[in-house]
Amino acid sequence: MKKSIRKVLGLALGFGLFASALAPVSALAAGKGIGTLVITTQDTSKKQVAAPISVDGVLKGTGKVILKKLPAKTYEVKFGDLAGYTIVSPRSGKKKVQVKAGEVARSTAIYKKSSSGVGGGTTGGGKTVTDVDGNVYNTVTIGTQTWMKENLKVTKYRDGTAIPTTTADISAETSPAYQWAYNGDESNAAAYGRLYTWHAATDSRGLCPAGWHLPTAR
Repeated sequence: MKKSIRKVLGLALGFGLFASALAPVSALAAGKGIGTLVITTQDTSKKQVAAPISVDGVLKGTGKVILKKLPAKTYEVKFGDLAGYTIVSPRSGKKKVQVKAGEVARSTAIYKKSSSGVGGGTTGGGKTVTDVDGNVYNTVTIGTQTWMKENLKVTKYRDGTAIPTTTADISAETSPAYQWAYNGDESNAAAYGRLYTWHAATDSRGLCPAGWHLPTAR
């Protein structure tokens, strides 16, 4: 009986040691093939600027993006237009970046202040500007002022915070900050832009892309 007990205890102890030895191996296996991608947008003086950053076609943020626990592979990073700036590197606005297991890959785009005061590419003979959602707007210059030709349709503040949407009666609220598509129909947003309450439009986080603002009386 004692021999049986010793044998069982020995097996249990041996299995426990085996399992503990496996634990770090499993942990290493779980992290295999995982890396980190750090993306920044800077001006020619190496100061960070709030240009939009997309990875594999998905907008990830502006200025600086840190993506952890990414599968090791090659990603396409796209740097969007920034009002008042022109991208100088990479000139195409796109870059292929390889993320390796256990390593940190870095990618930086350089923007230069535009003499025209409007950044971006050319669409229909005019400049374009991109908001934090990735919506692209055509612009027109009238005298010394540059205007967007289209209504805003952004759903986030400039810092990436979502602006709540609603179709309910908000007349009883003291400081309603909302956005919505005309008549509550999302298909109207593309053609007509979005509607914003005063509190959303004047929020300090800003509706417009960096370097742009809502019209004022001056």
